[in-house]
Amino acid sequence: MSMRSPDIEKLIVAVEAVHGPVTLYGSDPSEEHGTCFRIPGAPATISVHTQDGRLPSGRYDIQVESAPPGEYIHTSVVSLEELLTLIDRLRGPRVHWPGKRFST
Repeated sequence: MSMRSPDIEKLIVAVEAVHGPVTLYGSDPSEEHGTCFRIPGAPATISVHTQDGRLPSGRYDIQVESAPPGEYIHTSVVSLEELLTLIDRLRGPRVHWPGKRFST
């Protein structure tokens, strides 16, 4: 059984410290380099991965999708701090949500 990589574990711990427990969405704790979760108060799912550990430590490839699924809201490669700021925005009015942004 795989275990979460240190970067994914650090992300989950940081998100839960600020926003409370996450609810895994189509994911399980045994995934090593990625996870997908929902945050209370944010009608979106957040998929996060480290490109199988190829991203520099502390960088995450994210996809934010509407909940229920159907629309990609935001994709980018971000730091943990940028992800926490993004989650704050997702918990607020939709008018403050980020637009679609694609990053390589």
